[in-house]
Amino acid sequence: MKSLLITGAGSKFVPYLLKILIEEFDQIILLSKCSVNIYSYKNIQSIKFDLSSSHKIPAKVDIIIHLASIVPYGRCFDSSFSLFTENLKITNNVMRYALSVSAKKLIFISSSDVYPLYNENIISLDTNPNPHNEYGLSKLGSERLLSVYSAMYDIPVSILRLGPVYSENNSKSNEVSRMIMDIREHRTIFLKHPNSVPSLVSIENACLAIKASIESPEGTFLISGQPLSLREFFELAKITYNSRSKISLSANLDANIKLIFDTKISHESLGWDPIHLSKVFSNSAIDIQT
Repeated sequence: MKSLLITGAGSKFVPYLLKILIEEFDQIILLSKCSVNIYSYKNIQSIKFDLSSSHKIPAKVDIIIHLASIVPYGRCFDSSFSLFTENLKITNNVMRYALSVSAKKLIFISSSDVYPLYNENIISLDTNPNPHNEYGLSKLGSERLLSVYSAMYDIPVSILRLGPVYSENNSKSNEVSRMIMDIREHRTIFLKHPNSVPSLVSIENACLAIKASIESPEGTFLISGQPLSLREFFELAKITYNSRSKISLSANLDANIKLIFDTKISHESLGWDPIHLSKVFSNSAIDIQT
């Protein structure tokens, strides 16, 4: 029986991961410290479990997708915690669990926050990480911890450094997703830094990279979208949705974000590429079964 554990089951990625992985596994276990959605699929089990306290998860699986982390917002965040310390503790317990059940692979979802927000040059795997916030520092620390474990105990680990994401179907995901909904409904949007280049990647496309990493060789991979400025991104959304929205621009046209990634290794090892410019927006809603 092929089984999968997804930590951080309250993540915005999970509904999309389930949609593409539900037929791939006989059993999928969703783990979260907070309450999680109850899915109607018979092969899904939800478990409420505090990874910061223990590694003794009451289950045995083959593959682990580690999404769980403490972020400085949301109902489960306790501001008295050290974000860095807690995230390393969580990752350490996930790896201890992986070792205890002899898991075949662990996939760690890292972040482009391990790099500065503004980079003159294209970011590649040769670019030295330099986290711009404590969250990025905790992700980089977790990467290093997993790499040591992997070398010591010969357990395959893949690390996916995801760039900023967006969703066309869940306006509550983040501000960009909310603004996409505004475009779809012909409302005016305001861009504070229209020339910023975040290289936004859709949640759906990022999940395809996660899926590809399950069967691909282990390694570290950069996952991002097309290098569009925010102005170009939303102008493209207007065209796709035949929107009458007005895009209002700040008088300050300086870019405060420039994240352009070299995804060649992701293509060669995962068979994954950013969505083609012509398909950045699907112009359709996706039904996620719960």
